[in-house]
Amino acid sequence: MGNILDAPAVSALSRLTYWLFQPCFLLCGVASTLGKACSGTGGLPTSALMLLPLAALIQISLGAVAAKILTTKKFGIRPMFLGIDTDDDAGASDIKMCTTFANSGPLPLILADALFSGALLTDVAACVSFYLLIWSPLFWTFGKIILGLNDNDSEDDAGGVSKVVGQLKSLLSPPVIGSILGIIIGSSSVLRNLFLAPGALLAPVFGSLRTFGVAYLPAAILVLAGSLVKKQDTGGSDEGAASTSVHPKTVMSLCFSRFILSPALALTTVKLLKVANLLPADNARTLAVVTFTLLMEGCMPPAQNSVIMLNLAQEKERASKMAKLLTVMYALSAVPVTLLLSGCLGISGILKYV
Repeated sequence: MGNILDAPAVSALSRLTYWLFQPCFLLCGVASTLGKACSGTGGLPTSALMLLPLAALIQISLGAVAAKILTTKKFGIRPMFLGIDTDDDAGASDIKMCTTFANSGPLPLILADALFSGALLTDVAACVSFYLLIWSPLFWTFGKIILGLNDNDSEDDAGGVSKVVGQLKSLLSPPVIGSILGIIIGSSSVLRNLFLAPGALLAPVFGSLRTFGVAYLPAAILVLAGSLVKKQDTGGSDEGAASTSVHPKTVMSLCFSRFILSPALALTTVKLLKVANLLPADNARTLAVVTFTLLMEGCMPPAQNSVIMLNLAQEKERASKMAKLLTVMYALSAVPVTLLLSGCLGISGILKYV
């Protein structure tokens, strides 16, 4: 059993997650949510749902600014707090990635399922799905830039048309395409009747896609676990262990950014939307759901999809190091996430509607 999650298996599972499971998850979640909102059959109003992509953009942008400050040499913060060499650009990129992008999909859905039920759970899940409309495109495009995974050399050698096509391919990743298809299906009455209506002609197709989407979370967890498996070619040598070791100062810095700074930025995002009169103040329940979702998204540990991205780029050593870092972060996140979620419940007032 020890050789099941070997390098080829992890690589194959990473590709399946990227090309199939996550796109299906996003397509079905967005289509179902938007379909209910547009058809008036329940759920949150479309105006409230559209706040989530805007808030995601604000939160990710603020996180990127914080990551830049934490990893900029001229401030002297990198060697002082991060515990990595000032010339270790790969290590700084990994830290920047973990600070910019949180686990905004699987973990919030699991926590929402543990806290709520019925219509309230459906509404929170809908908000998470629409948050991912911006999070997913930015993660699979801007995230690659942060990690330095863009194939700049091939783009420079390509002609004008090839360069444009390459840029489009980079932008339209499978998760992004899944989100776009979800919007198209959910917002079109014709397509809703074909895919989402009871007894619809293509309802079995949509059900099959939903089944694939359910595999997204366990597959991502398996990739994270598989990346921690010691490969036989390294033999657990001191050199291999050192190359993928995690510095305690790095963990401390990420705990600060993810569980202190990020929640503060999430609260700032809510305040900014309130000052701009964008929050649904006329509906207390909708306001509570949206506020809770935004605050919860700011309290999550780093995105585990970073390991998938590195595995897809054949960066095995970096993927292993990232997996170790995330494993430590997730183990340490139990207490702070619990305390922060209690604060989110209290600030949002969502418990009134349980």
